[in-house]
Order: sequence, then structure tokens, then C-alpha cells
Amino acid sequence: MATLSGFMRFHLMHTIPFWRLNQMSGDHCLLPGGNSRIVAALCSGLPIFYNCTVDSIDYRAPGIVVTCMSADEAGTMRCRRFTADAVLVTLPLGVLKHNSITFEPPLPSRKLAAIRNLGFGTLNKCVMLFREPFWDTSLDTFGRLASTRDARGELFLFYSYAHLCGTLGAVLIGLVAGEAAEAFESVEQDEAQRRCVAALQSIFGPRGVVVPPLLAFMRTAWAADPYARGSYSNVQVGASGDDYDEMAAPVAGRLFFAGEATCRTHPATMHGAFMSGLREAARIADWQVQAGTATPAGDGAPVKLVNASQPPNGYTLGVMHRHLLAAFTRADWEFGAFAVVLHPTDVTPDAPALVRVDLPRALDFAPARRTLPVFLHLRRADVLALRDCPGGDAERLVLLSSMAGGDLSARKQDFRADAFALAALRAKEVPPLEALYCDAGLKQPGVISSIVH
Repeated sequence: MATLSGFMRFHLMHTIPFWRLNQMSGDHCLLPGGNSRIVAALCSGLPIFYNCTVDSIDYRAPGIVVTCMSADEAGTMRCRRFTADAVLVTLPLGVLKHNSITFEPPLPSRKLAAIRNLGFGTLNKCVMLFREPFWDTSLDTFGRLASTRDARGELFLFYSYAHLCGTLGAVLIGLVAGEAAEAFESVEQDEAQRRCVAALQSIFGPRGVVVPPLLAFMRTAWAADPYARGSYSNVQVGASGDDYDEMAAPVAGRLFFAGEATCRTHPATMHGAFMSGLREAARIADWQVQAGTATPAGDGAPVKLVNASQPPNGYTLGVMHRHLLAAFTRADWEFGAFAVVLHPTDVTPDAPALVRVDLPRALDFAPARRTLPVFLHLRRADVLALRDCPGGDAERLVLLSSMAGGDLSARKQDFRADAFALAALRAKEVPPLEALYCDAGLKQPGVISSIVH
């Protein structure tokens, strides 16, 4: 076994203390249709402006102005401005390092230092389509040792997607990382394809296996992509885990940041980026409650971001949050990451019940000093099923997702009269119950809200 070089030993000693990663349970899985299916589901129903490149973000005034350059149908570039009470920046770290967007005023020195300190590497994929697999399909991955030091990151690992392709053929993906990835982007397409086939021949040729002709070939080039400038972050020499926390810190109370490079516990991962979005959504929701801000607008026209009916009798979101927090100081049941408040008199299966789920405890993705409680309005019968569910929180979350109103990714946050009444009753701040129960359309189970404390 080869020994580690002196530099590698130093690098490992420097970076290991900052990798406080929480290992997530469960299998590693490949999704039929690719991860874009997750993105499509998450952005369903959201207003998205395509071909609209952000040029600057001005947060000097109370309202933030985002200036974009957009091409019309004729290809003519024109300027568009969006005003908002707050902005969530999800730019890749590589784009921030490249200063592609102007911030007015400039970002604070600590934020700029974190952007400089963290590394941003490149990992490219070469996608090869064959008529049928010639490799061992019982393995999801197999690797290769390069013949020279300079080529050690070129096509060092291959992923098999053969079992996901059906009758279309068999896909094999080769990975190119590090300095080799950026160098590989500069070669012509034919040469890149030739190198991929040669790498496979070096593996299977000595075993007497012939690599068949390719049906199709494509590759990524993340370093050259002006909207990425690389793939994901890393703790390079001179950086620390604290830089991830600084990347996540809001600026001026209304400029927020998300993305894998803001997630200290799960950097360089898709789930880290997703969970940073949950974190900032909760942070912004809490900020809106405290600030009483208005709905963002673009080009002077309002953009409706949340489809929600208004609570009756001026019952505000801030009041609802106070009632929820107060109600769960005296929960009726607590099991795992779940807490339950039951109706004081109605014990029928359809009686309303409030459920609080502490996601960091249930999913183990956030530092202990932060929690992301999600409050739901469920039926008493469903709460009993959750309480008596065999297993732990993971099994309860699976069961919860199958229940009416238990989808934690639900985006329509309707205000529900039953939930208001029960929370207020437990909080000893009872609004007129008749008014709260009058709207039968607000009595369906579902997500109420989530806040960070």
C-alpha cells in the first residue's frame, strides 16, 4: 500500500477537525429519470423567470433591488428590476468567487473572507450510452488507478446506470475530478470520447472483454460554466468549518444565503443544499413575522409567492406562532421528535390535533443549537397511529408522509380554523371560537407553519 505524501498528511490533519458531518441513515440510491425529478417537484407552482441573468443586488435601501439582464424573443437584451423586502442568494461559491454579481454596498469583510477561504473544486461527468452492458451489473460502481500522477483524477470512477435505462441501452458514467477535470474540459469532444473508451479498454481488455462502440456520448463542463464556475466547496488550507457558518450568515438583516457552501454539516452534497434551503425558509419566515414585511414584487407588478387564505378576525401569523409555542409547553404526548396537543373534550377519531415535529431531531441534519419545528394539524386517529408506529422517528416520518396533511413539502400553507382554535385554547388566549370554526373550508389537515428558534 502506498504511503501518504507529506502534503496529503498535512491536508488531512488540517481539514479533519472541521468535518463535523452527520452521517445520514439509509441506502445510497439512483433515481430513475435523474435528480431533476426532485427539482421539478420542488419548483412546481413557483414563479420562475428564465433567461434572466442577475447583474447586481442593491440592498442599501429598506427594499432590495435586483437588476437583471433579460433577452426578449428577438434576442435583444433589456434590463429588468425586481424589488423585494428580502432576497435569498443561492449562487454557487464559484460564481461568488468570480465576482459575477455586484453587491451594493459590498458584502461585509467577514463574508468576503469566507468566500476567499473556502475552496471550490470541479467534478465532471462523461456519460456513455452502449447498446448493452459489458461490465458486471451487480456492481453500482467500479474504479481505476491512473498510470501517471498527472492523470490521477481522470476517469477514476465509473457509475453504472444500466438497470435504470430499460430498453434504451446501458449508460455508464465516468468521473473526472480536480485539476484533471479542468484540463479535460479543454480537449475536443472526439478526444474526450476516445479517452473514455481507452480507459475502459485498460480495465476490461486484460480480462478479454471487448469494449463495444458508443451509441452516444456527452459530458459536463462545470468549471467553464459561467453560472457554476465549478462543482462544490471544500475546506482548503487556510479555511475552517467556521467559514461555512459565515457563508450562511444573513447580511443587513434581509440578505440571506443558502446552498451547499453554507451547510457546515453536509457541504458538497445535494441534501446539504436542500437542507440549507429549509433553514433559510424558516429564518425568512421568522424574520417576516417580526418585521411585518410586504409581499415582494417584480417590475412593479406583485408576484404572489404563497397561496394562502387570510385567518379570520385579524388573527395574524405572529399571533399564531405565539400560540403554537405556548401550546407545546404543555404537550399531551411526546414521543421521539414528535409532540402532540389534543383537543380537550373531543375524543372522536376526526377530532383536531396539533403535532410538532422537530426536524433536526427526526432527520439529524442540523447542529444541536438550532431546531426547525414544523407544526401540523392532523386527525386524532392519525396521531394515535403515529404514536403507536413500530420503530422510531424515521418510520414515523414515512407514515406521516402518507397521511392527509402530513406532507412536509407541501407548499400551500392554508390557515386552518381548527388549528387556530386549538392553539389559542391551549395558549389561554382564546379568540371567538365561533368565528374560528365558521369557515368549513379551513378545517382540512395539513402543515401550519415552521419557524426557527
